[in-house]
Amino acid sequence: MTKTTRVLLASGELAPDVSLSVVLLRHSDRHERIMINWPPRPTMASAAKYGELISAATRILSNGGIELARIQATNGRHS
Repeated sequence: MTKTTRVLLASGELAPDVSLSVVLLRHSDRHERIMINWPPRPTMASAAKYGELISAATRILSNGGIELARIQATNGRHS
């Protein structure tokens, strides 16, 4: 049986009560996958706040990529 370990790479709030997270799934057979937990429902934002919403999503996803690269560098792996 394959054991899976979850490593939170990044998470944050897109809007009140709406979060986004990026998780590294490590399987005991050395297989790794990235899971992005998107909001379960559409996220509403005013046109005036749209830029902030996009900025938050981009920041969270970018931070996930940076953390994954750090982990891979520490483990001697290349992305």
